[in-house]
Amino acid sequence: MTEPQLGTQALQREGGGWNVTATLTNTGQTENCFALADASCLKSEDPPPPIPILEGPQKCSDDLQLTDWHEVTREICKEENLNPLAMPVIFSQQAGGPRTWTPIPSHEIKELRKAIKDSGICSPYFKQLLKSTLEGYTLTPNDCKNLAGVILTDSQYMLWEFKWRRLLTNVLQMYRQCTDVDLRTLTMSKLTGDPPDDQNDNQVNLPRTALDDIKKMARRAFVQIQPAGSFEKAYNLISQDSSEPFTTFVDRVIQAAERQCGDDIARPIMVRDIIENNASPECKRAIKALGKERPTVPEMIDACN
Repeated sequence: MTEPQLGTQALQREGGGWNVTATLTNTGQTENCFALADASCLKSEDPPPPIPILEGPQKCSDDLQLTDWHEVTREICKEENLNPLAMPVIFSQQAGGPRTWTPIPSHEIKELRKAIKDSGICSPYFKQLLKSTLEGYTLTPNDCKNLAGVILTDSQYMLWEFKWRRLLTNVLQMYRQCTDVDLRTLTMSKLTGDPPDDQNDNQVNLPRTALDDIKKMARRAFVQIQPAGSFEKAYNLISQDSSEPFTTFVDRVIQAAERQCGDDIARPIMVRDIIENNASPECKRAIKALGKERPTVPEMIDACN
């Protein structure tokens, strides 16, 4: 295994006013066995699977896959004639044997940038591409911030980070009730990668459940970002124009609700009500003809097409 080379560089995002310390390292390859986090950690009778102990107080599985952000940004800056950014990266560790990390291929990150440029950050294509990309890799807090910094504008990044931190506050509150002591003792700085927990060699030792939840909240924050330079009215005030296709109206409501409403349980209920109540008069007649008290969204789409 090649010895990792360590060093630091200061990151100054143009117009952003924030700095990050980057740690230079080498990367390798490992098997991809990513699984999303779930609520099972909260049940004492259904504990999470054992995770190998690493150096330090935290835990981490041996199949982590992390990204060389220096190489990613170097390629993007070279192709798009941008100023290079110094990004934190991950170095290999050993825990009872050699461990290496597999980065997200730079072409996948460039494809995310292209999807935003060509289809828009609100497009189903970008959302699905983001979902499939993130589900294939494990990301540290630094990775999440670096990915956002690479594909978002300055103002979008600030909004993304604000939403991400707010979502992680809710995750931390959930961990406070968790039976797993490693989750219950986590701090906000560990989840967000802020000092004194801003070094990657510490972040890779976070519990696997925490890493998965950090990434899950990052993705949720992404879908809450609206296009740069656009203004969006409250989702409950969106109504169907007389000449607007019903499916377009439904998409507008759903996409706005995803960005504005963080309640995963209440959101589908409110979206259904808004679609029924704010449809055009013609579509309302078609929906009423179904003869159902609370038709589902697919039923309303079928009736109005």
